[in-house]
Amino acid sequence: MNIGHAVPGWQRNLYVLAFAQFLSALGFSFVQPFLPLFVQDLGVQDPNLAAFWTGVAQFAGGVCAFVVGPIWGILADRYGRKPMVLRSMFAGAAILGLTGFAPSVEFIVLFRGLMGAFTGVVAASSALAASQAPRQRLVYAVGVIQMAFFLGNMGGPLVGGVLADAFGYRVPFFITAGVVLVGALTVLFYVKEQFQPATEQGKKASPIQNIRNVLGVPHLLPILVVLLFAQFGLTMLHPILPVFMQSMVPERAATMSGLAFALLGLVSAIAAMLVGRVGQKETLAKVLVASSFVAAFFYLPQFWVYSPLLALLFFGLLGIPKGGLVTATNSLLSASVSRGEQGALFGVVQSANAVAFGAGPLVGGTLGMALGLRSVFVVDAALFFLVGVAAWRMLGKGEATTARMDAGKTAPEPVKQAPDRG
Repeated sequence: MNIGHAVPGWQRNLYVLAFAQFLSALGFSFVQPFLPLFVQDLGVQDPNLAAFWTGVAQFAGGVCAFVVGPIWGILADRYGRKPMVLRSMFAGAAILGLTGFAPSVEFIVLFRGLMGAFTGVVAASSALAASQAPRQRLVYAVGVIQMAFFLGNMGGPLVGGVLADAFGYRVPFFITAGVVLVGALTVLFYVKEQFQPATEQGKKASPIQNIRNVLGVPHLLPILVVLLFAQFGLTMLHPILPVFMQSMVPERAATMSGLAFALLGLVSAIAAMLVGRVGQKETLAKVLVASSFVAAFFYLPQFWVYSPLLALLFFGLLGIPKGGLVTATNSLLSASVSRGEQGALFGVVQSANAVAFGAGPLVGGTLGMALGLRSVFVVDAALFFLVGVAAWRMLGKGEATTARMDAGKTAPEPVKQAPDRG
């Protein structure tokens, strides 16, 4: 069946892209519940030290992504967003497969660094979706991509954890490489992009100037700062959770960690879809502020949790503020720039995410090693409370931001899609 005749071209592209995003998120998140356990298997026996090395590996990926993120964004505006999606997926599949052969923890750090440099599927997919959706459906389009990402993050850790407990820590890397490869092929053959290159003036501008132009947009920088600290707080638990679960259920640590990440992904996906719907009527800035305070409220009680079931409950509840925060910030950012600047914007967003995804696990792992695993919950609660206060002060009631979005709705519609020949 050719769905191209049943729905508008931009919507067809969006749904196919969302499916590919789901597969890539499913594959990339396979390793979340057992990466610290794999580090232990490679010779780092101490659980706290394993969490630290996992943080180092994630930090390496974050540094590399921070450096190259804006470059990929500029290339997307010059040569197309679809090539950037393909680059991130094909490279990710190859690097994941190679990680399955890693002989030592140093190679884990190396491969995570390469992953950070060459991937960035969410940023690339969001740029492609935002550049083609009608302006009044932009929040919906970003919400669909975020929902697909969260759903993939729901299934990946669960399947990865079960496979790791059943077959060891290397087999899942080969399976996840295949899953991401299928996503890449889906984009290659079924996503259509009629790309309009950047203007000659935009082509002549240096990457630094393009970044300055994007960051100079009113209200954008405060939202970007909130996104950075929110992602930082959310990722602090990544190296901690598997060894935290190991302390309660040592025989099924990977499976229980996978289930926790799965619940987080499921609830985040639901929250993302709801925000995508109400964001066109209500002020997204209010969602952002409220989500920050809710996250602080759900993090703090976990300091006293010693039951794996309660740990699962609270980690699942964290999906509510996570879905709200990530979707609201990305939607506000997308609505702040023109179509021709979407690639540059998401290159900047990728760099901000890279700082968070790199520094968050490193700080979380370091805190876990120095002060104990449970200290991370207290620090996260305090951080999100401060993020909420800062967001409230910077964005206020959100009238200015909402007005900017409403003004953007009068922008011209995207160019017509090329006839669907597939």
